[in-house]
Amino acid sequence: MLVQNNCIIARANIKKVPPNGTAEIGYRVGRNVTGKGIGSLCVTHLVNTGINLVLNQLSAVVLNNNPALSA
Repeated sequence: MLVQNNCIIARANIKKVPPNGTAEIGYRVGRNVTGKGIGSLCVTHLVNTGINLVLNQLSAVVLNNNPALSA
C-alpha cells in the first residue's frame, strides 16, 4: 500500500504464486493521483519483489474499461 495524508492512494500485490515460479501481479491507483507515475512505481516494486522471490515470470491482466488506457 502507498499512503499519502493518511489515505491509501495505491496498492500493489503479487498473487497466484504457484511452485513453477510464475505469478500474477495486480495494482490499483486512486483516480486523484493518476498520471503521476504511481502505477509505474507499483510495477517496479512488484518486479523487484518478484526478483527477490526468485520468480521467473510475472503477468498482469489489463481491464478494457481502465481509464488510464485512454489517458
